[in-house]
Amino acid sequence: MKKLLPLVIASTIFLGAMSAEAKTFKVSSDKHSPNEVAFISKATIVKFKGTTSNVVGKIELPKGDLSEATGEIKVDLSSLDTGIEARNDHMRGTLETNKYQWAVFKIKSIKSPVKEPKGPEPFTAILIGDISLHGVSKPLSLPIELSYLPETDKKYRPGEWVHATAEFKINLKDHQISLPEGVLGMKVAETVAIELDAMLKAE
Repeated sequence: MKKLLPLVIASTIFLGAMSAEAKTFKVSSDKHSPNEVAFISKATIVKFKGTTSNVVGKIELPKGDLSEATGEIKVDLSSLDTGIEARNDHMRGTLETNKYQWAVFKIKSIKSPVKEPKGPEPFTAILIGDISLHGVSKPLSLPIELSYLPETDKKYRPGEWVHATAEFKINLKDHQISLPEGVLGMKVAETVAIELDAMLKAE
């Protein structure tokens, strides 16, 4: 037992050091910068936007190398609101949110010119992973703007945060989503723009 004790202590220290090499940031509410995801579609006459703040997920950011980042962000499509209830029903029906409630962004890596952000200055990186929508997963590579927000004032924003914003487009047919003839008399475009604005707090 005496011989095993140093080995147990060494293993504990090693595992603790490994866990210190990465930090988990969880999507969290912040009164100054609320989370929001928007799906924007152009119809025959107008452009309409469905938004939701029901966003959950985590990102694991290894210390000193964002290329090893992993994580998952999920968006509740059943809570998208376009401002018109009948249009909401059409959108949810088209996306079949009763079967496929969540859009899932699975992060496999982040290509970044900054190895380890240390201040609030925003920088652009490339998020690499997959997007799963309507039960169909597709590779995803898109620019994302990141800002690291260390704690400077506990009364204003306690804890350390990462602010992430991104804009990209997807083709609904790529995810086997059948477009209706028209929503309230308007033909919907195949391509939808997505805007992400999320705050993630260190756990």
